[in-house]
Amino acid sequence: CDPRPTRYFGAQPLSNTNENFLRPGGIFPGGGSAYFSTSVPFNANPFANRPGIGRNVFRGPKYFDLDMAFAKEFGLPNIRVLGENAKLDLRFNFFNILNTLNLAPFNSNSDPTRVNLQSFGTATNALAGRTGEFQIRLSF
Repeated sequence: CDPRPTRYFGAQPLSNTNENFLRPGGIFPGGGSAYFSTSVPFNANPFANRPGIGRNVFRGPKYFDLDMAFAKEFGLPNIRVLGENAKLDLRFNFFNILNTLNLAPFNSNSDPTRVNLQSFGTATNALAGRTGEFQIRLSF
């Protein structure tokens, strides 16, 4: 996989809003090479110093969704076939009901995670939008 950056030059990246992850260069305009270094001196002992930048140091785009459920239970009349506690449940489930754009996390060893590329930090995928489901349950 790609080498982890050995140095971080300390320039503060932009905030973790979706807009910043959708534009070219992501939260690091001009690519990550302006903010990170992956170079190691030629004669350096690879085990002498651990990379300065660990995994998951910077946050990705914010995730937000609102899920809702509506349910109604109907009691059924006492019939010999159904029994005395028969009921019918109706349920509507909605996921991400506001249809908010949620960007997918970066996959390891993909272009948005390669520090030396211009596309470093740029989102390439999104998660599912609004989803709904309907359920009916007969209990007897």
